Amino acid sequence: MVPGLSGPAQRLVAAGEAALGEPPGALAAAVAGWRAEAHRRGRPALGPPCPCCEADHGRPLIERMLHALPRRAARELRAVVAPLDEAYRASRVRRGDEFWFLDGPQGW
Repeated sequence: MVPGLSGPAQRLVAAGEAALGEPPGALAAAVAGWRAEAHRRGRPALGPPCPCCEADHGRPLIERMLHALPRRAARELRAVVAPLDEAYRASRVRRGDEFWFLDGPQGW
């Protein structure tokens, strides 16, 4: 279960995980991983990170689910993920890094 999502959204997440070929609980694990990454201290100072190159921190699955879920459930998930995205962005921008993948239309 993803903390912060309603019961109906949780059921839609379960259906979405199955539709995407993900195991049950994959989104909850992805959100937990992204939360840990967003609040991680001591990121390397050299070179920009890239979600395609870094260890799997969960954000790619979250993005896929945001596009797969119906509008209301996606909005709930965005409300959970937006503060994590902002924490991640703030920790990077503070050092002057620029990242293409944080400028997307979904705030990611």
